[in-house]
Amino acid sequence: YEDKLQGASNFTVKELINYNVLLLTGIAYPEPLVNYLMDQNINCKHLNYPDHHNFTDKDLSDIRSAYDSISAEEKLIVTTEKDYVRLN
Repeated sequence: YEDKLQGASNFTVKELINYNVLLLTGIAYPEPLVNYLMDQNINCKHLNYPDHHNFTDKDLSDIRSAYDSISAEEKLIVTTEKDYVRLN
């Protein structure tokens, strides 16, 4: 499945500690994921969208702005496979 998702990469949680993460979720209960990342000392900013959200051009612009506002050189966007597919 990974090969079908252009630009997608897999990282371990331990590898994420080296990045400033923009966490993007469109799931019903993102809190367990957010709390888990925080417990692992992952530096993340969270953009939370409703469950099953259909991303608009404005959403994509907002996501880009949020990503660009992270001043760190080592940064990435983390999302679920489900949301990644909807972003494509």
